[in-house]
Amino acid sequence: MKAKLNGYEMRDLALFVVVAALVAVVGVVAGREVGLGERAAVAESEPLTLKLTATEQICETGRGYQESLVYSELDSGGNRSQREEVFGWTGIPSVPVAWNVSGGEAPYSLVIDNESAYRDDRNAGASGTATVGCADTSVGTSFLFDERLYAVDPGWKTVRGVVTDANGQTAEATATVYVLLDLGGGTTGDILRRGETYRVLGFLMTAPESFDVRVGGMAERECAENDPDPRCGDTVHGFSLIGTDAGISHYQNDGGLHKRRPDVSNLSGASVDPIAAAIDSMVDSLGKLPRGDRGSE
Repeated sequence: MKAKLNGYEMRDLALFVVVAALVAVVGVVAGREVGLGERAAVAESEPLTLKLTATEQICETGRGYQESLVYSELDSGGNRSQREEVFGWTGIPSVPVAWNVSGGEAPYSLVIDNESAYRDDRNAGASGTATVGCADTSVGTSFLFDERLYAVDPGWKTVRGVVTDANGQTAEATATVYVLLDLGGGTTGDILRRGETYRVLGFLMTAPESFDVRVGGMAERECAENDPDPRCGDTVHGFSLIGTDAGISHYQNDGGLHKRRPDVSNLSGASVDPIAAAIDSMVDSLGKLPRGDRGSE
């Protein structure tokens, strides 16, 4: 038997349906607002950033030496030969570079100067310190007998870092370090590349921007009879502007200027000016760190 609804019941049912529909709409709107809020919270979260700081801007190194292994081999005819495999340069110092990561989501994966920090790729931490070699790592580094192997290239080096967080976001940063090559006693024929700073015989010198410089030999300053000059007999070291007959020599004991070669300070003319400027640049650079850095040493 079907129940009959009177007018009041029909009106109440219609009102109930309207109220239920309104509640459903409010629920959908509220749900959408919650979703928007979540997305806004994600959008407003701190972005992933990386900061690198070179705690020592000058990275001084010697020439290093090549690391290699020699293999002895027999050919099909029973003849023995040797083959040398060169792995790279070693004996190169390092400087510390500090990192700081903010934002994103841990754990972080960090690569600095083409090396992961430190072979524990997913646990770099939000901050720490890496060691960076005083050499070019643009082609990557390799390891042999627990030593880094490099190609040595003096000048400004850009240290690049890349961090990746747990969500795959990445951020990059750079720091600069000056790789200063110590040539030791300065072998005759060594070349100082234009614009770069070197240490020779314990003294700093920067090649002029317009000329490469060849390291010359050492000689004792000749003494005249009864020469009153206190530097008489002191050892001097020569440097020449490649492609010219010009250069300078300085004293080995204290790095002081001995003489210009030739003395162009009183000459004039367009052909002389570049040479005079280059010699002035060499003289002014004696004992000074790379331009724009921390004074002299």
